[in-house]
Amino acid sequence: MANYPYYGNNFQPNFQPGFNGQQGFQPNFQPEPKQPEIICLPVSSRTEADAYIVTANGPAVVMLDIPHNAIYYKRFNINTGAADFVSFSRDAEVAPPDYGALLNNASQLLLGMDKKIDGLLEAMEKPKKKTEKEG
Repeated sequence: MANYPYYGNNFQPNFQPGFNGQQGFQPNFQPEPKQPEIICLPVSSRTEADAYIVTANGPAVVMLDIPHNAIYYKRFNINTGAADFVSFSRDAEVAPPDYGALLNNASQLLLGMDKKIDGLLEAMEKPKKKTEKEG
C-alpha cells in the first residue's frame, strides 16, 4: 500500500473547476468602514469640552454648548503633537456706532486744529512784520 494520508471514510476533495495553480488564492476582503471625519457631541460647559480626549488618528470633534451659546472644536495637531482647542461664541448684541456723533466730534477736532494752525501762522508772520518796519 502506498504512503497516502488517511482522511477518513467521508473525505471529498474540494476541486474548483477552471482553477490552475498559477492563479493563486484571492481572499474576499471586506473594506473597513470609514471613520467619521467629524464627531458632534453635546456638552454642558467649556471645562467638559476641554477635558474631552482626542486621539492622534481620530476625527475632529465639534461640541455644542447650548446653555452657554458656544461651539467648541477640538482636534489633534500632528505638527505640534498637542490638541488644538477653538471656541466660538456669540457675544451680546453690540449697538452700532452713532456716526452722527462721530462726525460731529471729527468736525470739532478739525476746527480746533484750524485755529491752532492760524495761530501758528500769525506767530510766524509777526517777526517778519517787525523786520519789515525796521528796514
